[in-house]
Amino acid sequence: MRSFLNTLLLRKHGFATVVLLLTMLCVTLLASADSHRIGVLYPDIREPYRSVFASIIDGIEHKAGGKVARYPLGKDVDTDMLRAWVEKQHINVIIALGRRSVSVSTELRSVPVVTGAVQMSPDKDKKTPGVALNPDPRLLFQQLKSLAPQVKQVSVVYNPDKNDWLIARARRASANQGLKLKIYPATDLRDAAKIYRKLLSEISGQKNAVWLLNDRSVLDQKAVFPLVLKSAWENEFVVFSNNPAHVKRGVLFAMFPDNEAMGKTLARIALRRVRSGSSSSTGIVPLSDLQIAFNLRTAEHLDLSIDRKQREQFDLVFPHR
Repeated sequence: MRSFLNTLLLRKHGFATVVLLLTMLCVTLLASADSHRIGVLYPDIREPYRSVFASIIDGIEHKAGGKVARYPLGKDVDTDMLRAWVEKQHINVIIALGRRSVSVSTELRSVPVVTGAVQMSPDKDKKTPGVALNPDPRLLFQQLKSLAPQVKQVSVVYNPDKNDWLIARARRASANQGLKLKIYPATDLRDAAKIYRKLLSEISGQKNAVWLLNDRSVLDQKAVFPLVLKSAWENEFVVFSNNPAHVKRGVLFAMFPDNEAMGKTLARIALRRVRSGSSSSTGIVPLSDLQIAFNLRTAEHLDLSIDRKQREQFDLVFPHR
């Protein structure tokens, strides 16, 4: 078909005209490709956080085919310079990574914005699409039932101001897995500490599990977290988390961001937004690009049977063997 068209063009217009037409077509295609250029705002911070953002951006570039411009943000941001950069780079959509970038992006009203790598609530951020750092409860509970099928009840302490939306999703997800979800709202660390002490005095046995949210406002890492681990070990109930560092210290498993995969998802949302030309937003969604950290010693203590197929799914295993 292509050779037929080439022959037809040559007969009708001549070689020079055909070359000119093809050149114009290539220019048009390149211009079209440039119309989907993504600008990424991210904080200019030290390691190890710098590598986290670098991995997310690698995923964005991979999905976008390299059509990405980076803009690191220092503590002081000149919004006029940022707007000039957006115009000079022909940016059509912004991906704002981290709290600082999300805040600065509100000044860029000329281009749509997608947010990522930050704790956000769909209830409070309905106008801007993006991916929250909170793992999807559906995937967490699926993993829980896969690793510890004997669990029937999950208890969680949470801050309603931050995670009401997550708990609403968790209610539906737990019901779908045949789990009873017991929720304990707390407004600060003191309130949460009282709740944890009462909760830990009441639960025991492998039909119970405690879900630890990665939220400093309700989980005291120095005082309460060690108590949770001690009680779980002595009373043989499951503890799972959103923080892989917890697994190293004795939590059974945690699900945490797959940074590069998250970047690909953010790029997909951004490209869909600019290609559709629509201002409508799907809002913030929980994170589904996840990795798994697992503690073998804790699993052995709980007498859990973990087969080879399950082990192959783990991205981090503690203790190292």
